[in-house]
Amino acid sequence: MNKSFQISFYTADPTRQLLKKSKLAVARKFALFFTALLLTSVYMYAQQINVRGKVLESGTLTPLVGATITVNGKSGGTISGAGGIFSIKAAVGDQLSAEFVGYTWRVERVEGCEGSGDGAGERCGRGERAGVD
Repeated sequence: MNKSFQISFYTADPTRQLLKKSKLAVARKFALFFTALLLTSVYMYAQQINVRGKVLESGTLTPLVGATITVNGKSGGTISGAGGIFSIKAAVGDQLSAEFVGYTWRVERVEGCEGSGDGAGERCGRGERAGVD
């Protein structure tokens, strides 16, 4: 009965060892970069806030039901409900457009909030009454 076997010889080639170390270093750098990218994207997604507001006619401050509110440069939007109240997800720095038939449209920039961070009692934006002209 003949048995076969294989013998492998390894030499201490310094260039081969250096190449293995550099591949490992590149793999570690890639893993670190990928992890940082993943964490950054999650952090950026978390910057979306729920913007609530009211669309008012600027002369009489009458609530406008059915006004269209959109985030510029993004698809989708919302419509103001009873009392002109709306709610939409946007990021700080985004621009919101409010449009209503027969009125000129208005653009407002979403600014940061001041408060505890839990959403209770915070006032966002410029704090002025902005209506559709």
